Amino acid sequence: MEQTKVSTRGHWLQFIFWLIVIVLLMVYLRQYFWLALPGLCTSFAKGMNIM
Repeated sequence: MEQTKVSTRGHWLQFIFWLIVIVLLMVYLRQYFWLALPGLCTSFAKGMNIM
């Protein structure tokens, strides 16, 4: 049985984007920090190929 290698580069780029967004929200708008958290967690899970 062969396993095909799936590229997760796009998901890691999304993770970096959401990480930057979450840091900026923590610095400037702390009350909106939670809005970026689902995007960060989802892109991390996809980058790790869990989902």
